[in-house]
Amino acid sequence: MNNYNSNFLFQFFLIARKFNLPSDLQFYLFNHFINASAQFIIHNWYNFISIHNTNLCYLVNKLNTNQGYDFTGSTLHYYDINDKTVQITFKICFNYIKPKISSKSWWIQIIEYAHNGFYFIDNHNDLNIKNTFFYISNIHNLFKTKRLI
Repeated sequence: MNNYNSNFLFQFFLIARKFNLPSDLQFYLFNHFINASAQFIIHNWYNFISIHNTNLCYLVNKLNTNQGYDFTGSTLHYYDINDKTVQITFKICFNYIKPKISSKSWWIQIIEYAHNGFYFIDNHNDLNIKNTFFYISNIHNLFKTKRLI
């Protein structure tokens, strides 16, 4: 609880003691206050999860997934890196992603699709492609795990 809630509880118990409120009434009021505080915390946590995970997954799932073949003939799934919406989506993801509340395996697969898209571009010096690569690489770095040697 924050400082305001702690002060409120302290004052509540002082008033209840001074006016000799019945214990069942004290219990009811205390539970009502705790329930309101818990609902506030749950609401804020839900908003945090929505902003930093659910909405990002929704944006990435809206991207068109293409299929192509690498030099060995294996099938590759990829995002069209030339598409401006791919750059915008990964920029938003980079700005708002929180790895602690995100599925590492899901994001690694998405990053793999994005990296596969670099096989199918012609101009690697294009500024939009460089920016997209920057965002994808930084998201990848957020999910990398260090090996214990």
